[in-house]
Amino acid sequence: MNLDLTRRNFLRSAGLGAGSLALAPIVQQLQARASGIAPNMPRFVFVVESNGVPPQQMAPSGIERKARRQSPLNGPAE
Repeated sequence: MNLDLTRRNFLRSAGLGAGSLALAPIVQQLQARASGIAPNMPRFVFVVESNGVPPQQMAPSGIERKARRQSPLNGPAE
């Protein structure tokens, strides 16, 4: 048995071990589907909103917000 412990061998072994741990549930699910005993898996939907503060929270109460006029583009794309 070769016990040559170099950084490259360690990283290769650690990467393979981590990959096998991460892929184990997927492989088990594929095996269950292939044998026909897989239960219906629950689904979940993530909703992501913009990453910031809504303008309504920044303006003091009692001040009317007006829409800003946007300037036209510089010209047609070439």
